[in-house]
Amino acid sequence: MRAVHAGNHEGFQQAIEQGLIEKDLLVKEWLSARDERVRASHSALNGQQKLFDERFEGFNGSLLHPGDPNAPGSETINCRC
Repeated sequence: MRAVHAGNHEGFQQAIEQGLIEKDLLVKEWLSARDERVRASHSALNGQQKLFDERFEGFNGSLLHPGDPNAPGSETINCRC
């Protein structure tokens, strides 16, 4: 999932740089797996919306997207969001 989210982010970033999409109009939404295995911090994020370059605030650090490689492992390891 980390690679999927990172690839999506990069694709949108390239489209923004090429002028195909306006960054200020691009909104992302956190979607968890919504089951008993979802960590509490990600359940709390479920449904939150942010602008493209805004970060989601987990309990142990911020994330640009699920699986953000720059976020703490406690927020990304085995994430299925």
